[in-house]
Amino acid sequence: MAANPNKFRPYIYLIAGVLLTIMVIIRIMDKEATLDAFDYMQMVVGPLATVLGIVMLKKSKEN
Repeated sequence: MAANPNKFRPYIYLIAGVLLTIMVIIRIMDKEATLDAFDYMQMVVGPLATVLGIVMLKKSKEN
């Protein structure tokens, strides 16, 4: 029987958000790097995915 993907989706969002945020922090700390559109997109999507994962976890715990 296959696992329910909705059960693991909040954890996937949390992990992806944290990894994107770490990648952006490393990229910003690099003095020689120039930030491009992809880096700015990661700055928005990383924390957004983390917050979305937390909200989804809270809602799943309420039910």
